[in-house]
Amino acid sequence: MTITVFSSYPFERPYLATAAQGQHAFNFLDAALTQDTAAQAAGSTAVAVFVNDDASAPVLEKLWALGVRYLLVRAAGTTTWTCPPPTGWACAWPMCPTTRLSPLPSTPWPSCWP
Repeated sequence: MTITVFSSYPFERPYLATAAQGQHAFNFLDAALTQDTAAQAAGSTAVAVFVNDDASAPVLEKLWALGVRYLLVRAAGTTTWTCPPPTGWACAWPMCPTTRLSPLPSTPWPSCWP
């Protein structure tokens, strides 16, 4: 799986790559996720977002049209994200103790909300 990591910091990149154990490819971006930068996730199955990224419904719809199916959240806060997002998304909060990943893209949002 290819994962586009928006708002990535140089210090976290080696940790994410090590955690992936060679099973995933990363597209690390300094840019925040916005409607204008969403196209940079083309070719990715997943995006990883941080607290200031825009995961509003219009941005998620744009990502969905690009083939992105998984939303990985690297923050505990969710102030800039649509709640709930469009049905069909699988999501995970890998930095939170209540992390759960819904493996089926058809699973609605509440099943993966921490």
